[in-house]
Amino acid sequence: MDRTAEAALLGSAPAGRSDRRGAAAMAAALLLAFAATAPFAGQQLAAVPAFVPTCNAAIVILDLITAALLHGQYRELGERSFLALACGYAFSALLAAVHGLSFPDAFVPGSLIGGAQTPAWLWVGWHGLFPGFVAAYAALAWRERHPRGGTVAGASPRVTRRAMLTMLGLAAAAILAATAGMSLLPELMAGSVYRSPATRAFLLGAWAGHLTALALLVLSTRGRRVLDLWLAVMLLSALIDLAISAILVNGRYQLGFYAGRVYGLLTAGVVLVILLRQAMRLQSGLVRTLAALRESEARLALIFEVLPIGLGVMDTRGTLVLSNQEMRRFMPGGVMPSRDEARQWRWRGYHPDGRRLAREEFPGARALRGDTVRPGIEMLYTQDDGHETWTRVAAQPLRDASGRITGACAVVADIDAFKRTEAALRASEERLRRVLETEAVGVLFFDWTGTLVGANDVFLRMTGHDRVEIVTRRLTWRHMTPPEWIGESERQLEILAATGRIGPYEKEYFLKDGSRRWMLFAGRDLGDRTIVEYCIDIDDRKRAETALRASEARFRTLVEGVPQLVWRAGQDGGWNWTSPQWTAWTGQDATASLDHGWLRAVHPDDRDAVLAAWRQAAACGGFRAEHRLRHAGEDRYRWMQTQALPLRDAMGKIVEWLGTCTDVDDLRRLQEEQKLLLAELQHRTRNLLAVVGGIAGRTLATSASLEDFETRFDERLAALGRVQALLSREARPGEEARPGEGALAVTLDELVRLELLAHGVDAADRRVQVAGPPVLLPGRSVQLLALALHELSTNAVKHGALGRAGGSLAVSWTLHVPENGGAQHLCLEWREDGVPLPAAAGTHRGFGRELIETSLPYDLGAESRLEFGADGVCCRITLPLATARVATD
Repeated sequence: MDRTAEAALLGSAPAGRSDRRGAAAMAAALLLAFAATAPFAGQQLAAVPAFVPTCNAAIVILDLITAALLHGQYRELGERSFLALACGYAFSALLAAVHGLSFPDAFVPGSLIGGAQTPAWLWVGWHGLFPGFVAAYAALAWRERHPRGGTVAGASPRVTRRAMLTMLGLAAAAILAATAGMSLLPELMAGSVYRSPATRAFLLGAWAGHLTALALLVLSTRGRRVLDLWLAVMLLSALIDLAISAILVNGRYQLGFYAGRVYGLLTAGVVLVILLRQAMRLQSGLVRTLAALRESEARLALIFEVLPIGLGVMDTRGTLVLSNQEMRRFMPGGVMPSRDEARQWRWRGYHPDGRRLAREEFPGARALRGDTVRPGIEMLYTQDDGHETWTRVAAQPLRDASGRITGACAVVADIDAFKRTEAALRASEERLRRVLETEAVGVLFFDWTGTLVGANDVFLRMTGHDRVEIVTRRLTWRHMTPPEWIGESERQLEILAATGRIGPYEKEYFLKDGSRRWMLFAGRDLGDRTIVEYCIDIDDRKRAETALRASEARFRTLVEGVPQLVWRAGQDGGWNWTSPQWTAWTGQDATASLDHGWLRAVHPDDRDAVLAAWRQAAACGGFRAEHRLRHAGEDRYRWMQTQALPLRDAMGKIVEWLGTCTDVDDLRRLQEEQKLLLAELQHRTRNLLAVVGGIAGRTLATSASLEDFETRFDERLAALGRVQALLSREARPGEEARPGEGALAVTLDELVRLELLAHGVDAADRRVQVAGPPVLLPGRSVQLLALALHELSTNAVKHGALGRAGGSLAVSWTLHVPENGGAQHLCLEWREDGVPLPAAAGTHRGFGRELIETSLPYDLGAESRLEFGADGVCCRITLPLATARVATD
């Protein structure tokens, strides 16, 4: 038995530190108790004869249990030291039983067995011979730790019988000597008093025997085992028992006599207690071990079930007695194929020459005949759905201790994927062989010196070389590589040495005729100091790429030169490229404009409309939107027209959009001005026709004849023409039309002086005074006010201050706010002096008076008043600033 198993048994448990401390504490307690009771050992107490048989009965039970446990240790470990100790405890039990029965006055008056000296001699024989068994234990234990042959003989029923018979013979001899041979022995007792010195000599001999046994035990075992420690404690207790119950007293029923019986109980029970305590520990460990074993068995059962291979154990009839789920998949009937008539047809195996295996040649059948079938036979298994699965079946016979075959162990592995992969690999290798012969891929082999050692026909045709050059090893990659590509080729070889792979990389190659062609290379180290490279002729592609780059350069130059912002976008409107014009225009760099970042440059109010147009672009076949875009240089938004067309692939699917942004801000402003100009032209034409019609009607109503009408009408049309010429002149620097009016504004000063000049009166004439702040008159109010000034000027020339000597004219205007509040007003005053007027001068109502007092208030919202004084005419006209404004606004 190995040391691990020995340590799990009661008697062989090694002593630990706690065990030594416990034994030492027990020994110290025994010695303290002895020291406390020894001074009073000779004190006489009442006689209780039944006390001795009672104690002896307990000792008998304890010793017999201890003997049984020690004998069990002997059977398990085979160490005869345990057998000797078991015999000692059995001997002690026998002597203790007879001693109790022989004790005087315990059961009957006098002794039940033997005579008066029997109890004393039985006690001496009991305590005198028991140390011999302990000494035998110590001697045998030392020999068992140092066996001559290296092993312990082991337990033997014959040895056990001999030991027990020897023990029983010794016990019988002691009992017979103390009973039947009592007359031959010296007297040890005189009543209940020990006879000296013979009694003490025998008692000291027994005490010396215990001490000798203790010394042998300590020297031979060194307290290595728990049992050894507590045997020493037991011997110490026995020494104290002998000392206090026999040596320190001189008769029965003294304190030492009774205390000795207690020590006797301790002596009998100390080993039993430690054995039982160890048994409890081992039982607790056993429970834990069993729990762990059950858990381990559960894990093993789970592993057994989930193994990807079928495992099964069969008896000699071929019936599965243990199997996992994978095995039951292949043997659902629970019988191996060669013995299963109903399912035998599902299994097929073949010899290397193609012959089908007979069922006697199946692995299971061979294993039951004693053959070991490993690594197994490949067999086809037909499933219920008709699918055939490749398996590998192995089997091995199971034998008992005598070598007789008791069954077989079989393993079934599903190798269907492997077999089919193997077949696919062969097919792949065949395809690869054919690929290597395709017209598109050249294959060459070279060694680490750079010499070509092989090539396919495609490579030879691509380069113009022949196979003789390959066979004679006249070609090297350096010979075929232009000088400027040597460095790149060497770098690729360094990568090959580090990684085992090369390329893909491109380079030019010399053909046999000295011309060059571009080729793409990739390869790897085959591991046998040979390198394989695959090459593809890409010369046409490289030339096309060169042409494409040139085309792209021209396109880039064109794009960057147009006065538009060019961009490209994905299907969702996210931009993926912008031209430099975009960054220059918006200040947004190319990265920020990617995806939908370009929308940040669009006016926030226009973004939803732009996105809506994008959502409709695919359905409409194009994108078009007008929106405002921030101009970084001007720091304002300008109107842009953005449009894009889709680029489609061969299937008609949109792959991206190409678009432009065109600045239409100036165009939109000119269009707005054009609209205003047309509106103004229409308005002025309608107004002019209305004015002409009004002038004609009023002139006709006040004319005496057609000649008079013609003269007056011409003069008034001339005045109207002068106004139109003034309104239609080109703008002076800094001058502009008023918003919403379309025509240039006219200053009031300019209008007054022009009308006076038309009547031959220079504004520099001393008779004329013109004064007032600069005020601009809008085109729609100039016509009526000019006609009013014309009528006033005509009247002043014909009848007033400008037609008579001594007359004077003052034209002035001011700006003021009415007393009732509101907007500013323009107040114009025409005053003539030095012209005596008749009393009836203000009663005539002609064209001029109607114009001033009726048309101006109606058409311009003016307030006008004519006064005819004794010294001349005064006309006051007040216009709201809605129709007139200060020229410096």
